[in-house]
Amino acid sequence: MGTPMLKKYGLGRVFDPEGAIVTHESVKKLASRVVDALNDYGVRAIAVHPMCCTVCRNGRIESMYLDNIRLMLENGLVPVLHGDVVMDLELKACVLSGDQIVPYLAKELKITRLGLGSAEDGVLDNNGKTVPEITPKTFEYFKRYIKGSGSTDVTGGMLGKVQELLELSKTSCITSYIFNARKEDNIYRFLNGESMGTQSVRTKGYEV
Repeated sequence: MGTPMLKKYGLGRVFDPEGAIVTHESVKKLASRVVDALNDYGVRAIAVHPMCCTVCRNGRIESMYLDNIRLMLENGLVPVLHGDVVMDLELKACVLSGDQIVPYLAKELKITRLGLGSAEDGVLDNNGKTVPEITPKTFEYFKRYIKGSGSTDVTGGMLGKVQELLELSKTSCITSYIFNARKEDNIYRFLNGESMGTQSVRTKGYEV
């Protein structure tokens, strides 16, 4: 929902106060729909808007207020974050992708397992088959098959997801998965510990 606004106002290249507000309000509406749907199914979800708790520097997260999120999790609430326009110390404002938010939260909250839901079964090779595992060492080989952002995605597409997860793998012991969230029961199965899709892990002995 926010992508057309990002393109219209050129956010990410220039600072436009009106564009920042309009885009933020747009993604808030989408987040509200997601939260409403989750609550309809009994998930105690609540929206947390990155614009209100995050500061970036040159497009990368500099700091994010997490005390409220920790308290939500401790008390049975499910915080729902989303891609947003946030304030930036160098750029005044920038586009912050959910693909960057998820690994940041995973590391800061010290989780051991991370999943990114996608419309594909994971990273696909040239034959359309799922690549079971990608590491920092094998990324250059598989990179040729990974698509970047499409015409409607300005945040990096599948390539952006893989790059963020590989960066996380270099600085943590978190195992990440990209899997098809559109298939029935896949989210449930993943949350119950099943491995699926493409796994991103740190290679033993890999030097950062």
